[in-house]
Amino acid sequence: VGIRTAQGDDAASIARVQVASWHAAYRGLMPDARLDAFTVAAREPAWRRNLAEVVPGRRTSVFERDGAVLGFVTAGPSREPPPGGEIWALYVLPSAWGTGVGSALMADAVTFLRARGHRHLSIWVLAGNERAITFYAASGFALDGGRLVRDGLTELRLSRP
Repeated sequence: VGIRTAQGDDAASIARVQVASWHAAYRGLMPDARLDAFTVAAREPAWRRNLAEVVPGRRTSVFERDGAVLGFVTAGPSREPPPGGEIWALYVLPSAWGTGVGSALMADAVTFLRARGHRHLSIWVLAGNERAITFYAASGFALDGGRLVRDGLTELRLSRP
């Protein structure tokens, strides 16, 4: 039980978490065809590559209970200005929403980024994803006016000092 650094053989579990979370959270926020094409079979190879790739200062951690991965977080250097640390992805199985898994993963990512000297932290969220915005606000993040369009979808930045 708990959080550990993801390994290559976690790719399928991470893909399952990401796909289930996307399907539950993003329906109505992005085209159905795009969500329907977002499958474990499509995501698992990408996660195998991601977990094998060494990116300085980036880490993916999983929350595991009873041998099952319930969520994951990827954190590393900011990919967009301003410089700092960024939570690149944080997803939890919908069946584990509200159980503390997301909060534990968030705390792990913040600790990881702070230990690397990042003073400014950010996370991007799909516009309209009010559940995530509320969760990030409870974790000390606030919308800061940052906005970008990536792959045809609008994302909003939240940050915290």
